Amino acid sequence: MISRKNPVLLHHQLRDILRRQIRQGVWPPQSMIPTEQQLSESYGVSRLTVRQAIAGLVDEGLLYRHQGKGTFVASPKIAHPMDSVIGLIETLQLQGRDPRVHFLGAGREGASLEVARALRLSDLDQVYHLERQVDVGGEPLYWDHTYLPVTLGVQLDAETLRAQPLFQQLEDLGYRLGEVCHQMAARAATPEEATALRVEEGTSVLTIRRTVYTDEDEPILYSRTVFRNNRFEFQIRLQRRDRSW
Repeated sequence: MISRKNPVLLHHQLRDILRRQIRQGVWPPQSMIPTEQQLSESYGVSRLTVRQAIAGLVDEGLLYRHQGKGTFVASPKIAHPMDSVIGLIETLQLQGRDPRVHFLGAGREGASLEVARALRLSDLDQVYHLERQVDVGGEPLYWDHTYLPVTLGVQLDAETLRAQPLFQQLEDLGYRLGEVCHQMAARAATPEEATALRVEEGTSVLTIRRTVYTDEDEPILYSRTVFRNNRFEFQIRLQRRDRSW
């Protein structure tokens, strides 16, 4: 229990208690925790102390707020390794997550300046544009825009992509995948992103810009993906270089 003789700040003590209860399953994922008033009375602390403790757990991704409804326990985060070339759908399938892919659009269009630069195309070249939203456990996980040169000959219809993830399709067409370059940033969700991901406008989201290269250093895929940051995390394994570099 909370002790005022403990040198640890009260809201840190409460945060540790709530974190332990979440991990022990006192409140299962997607369930609402007690209100600030209830927690204040239960632990004999001020509502400000409760609010600070909850804010810390929201920052950790263990809780999330739903305006007008309360504070809820977040589902366990899904980890995607970044030490190998593997697609997000493949990662989810290997983990037995049963991703639900919603195909929002697919077709040809002129390459924007951003896409043309990433794929080393001219602004007159055509690209395939694939738009998808992926859910796991009944909740949106990410919203993705993927672009590929039309010369690749991939099949972007929903039936083909459900049977064969895009990376596998590229490999079956004879393209040997080499490096993947990721650019990651956190920012506030736009109104459109908030609607797609079912979060409040302004909620922090993780954005990834990804360029996939062949083993001959030719870019063949570029994507922009927006993730709910309380559902997803990336695992990066690095090795220290020799000090002679």
